[in-house]
Amino acid sequence: MPERKEARSLGVPIIPMAGVALIIVLMMMITAQELMAHEDTPVNVPLAHTMQKKTEDNVTIAVMEVPPGSGEKQFFYNDEEMSLEHLQLKLKDTLTKAEVGMLVVIRADSTAPSEWVLELLGKAKESGAQRVALATKGFEEDNQAGEQ
Repeated sequence: MPERKEARSLGVPIIPMAGVALIIVLMMMITAQELMAHEDTPVNVPLAHTMQKKTEDNVTIAVMEVPPGSGEKQFFYNDEEMSLEHLQLKLKDTLTKAEVGMLVVIRADSTAPSEWVLELLGKAKESGAQRVALATKGFEEDNQAGEQ
């Protein structure tokens, strides 16, 4: 009777590859939170007692006076400068494609007149926003920034 040769596996080892894939996914989850925060626009938001920011998908729209004291307003959609009309169109498009109840965060400079904030709020509602929040800075954050 002929001898049987031992079967050798020439496949790719799955366990080490799964470990590497898991590490990559974890790193992407950790860095995505920092990359998705739309806070590059230098808006000096007002101080208030605030809750900690939750991690969720949202859209950030902002208004600020540039240069300060000029009365000229600039609008931003996720840190991208654009006209108010274009901002409203883009916001409406995003809200139609997104899941129901996407949060729209309004950031306004603390020196911006309340009419500007109300104008942005109105445009957000006209675009179909169901959940709107106003961005503020906590007193603790302001104290830490002043100490550094």
